[in-house]
Amino acid sequence: MSRKYLGKKSQKILSKNQFSILDPIDRSIEISKYDNLTPSIFGKDIWNAYEFSYLDKNLIPHLAVLEIVIPMNSSKTVESKSMKLYLNSFYNQSYVSKKDILNILQLDLSKYIICLNSVHTISNVAHSLIDAVNMNLGIKKI
Repeated sequence: MSRKYLGKKSQKILSKNQFSILDPIDRSIEISKYDNLTPSIFGKDIWNAYEFSYLDKNLIPHLAVLEIVIPMNSSKTVESKSMKLYLNSFYNQSYVSKKDILNILQLDLSKYIICLNSVHTISNVAHSLIDAVNMNLGIKKI
């Protein structure tokens, strides 16, 4: 099956519908290509985005570690390069809150993956780094 982006040079993708960047992979079709594979109902795909960045409503940049969990019993998963391009499309875009971004991610991914487990941030790296620098400089958090 031909993929949208895999093996192709990436251009900056401008899309009003960010979810259209995602390239779903039908698990049953991919498994049927191999004689020795059987579908598994155990386990999960875990996507870690260590440099997920966006702007808040005040145009202040944020960097977070994002984790996306897709159970193995989902009918589809997402091709890795399209996931990377999709997550990068949040860069330099302004959002009201982190909760709004997580909701967008959840809704977009659920359009392709019927049983998405979770989308959440592991930590907010930017605030942790700023807090560490401020602590070293003796600046107290207000």
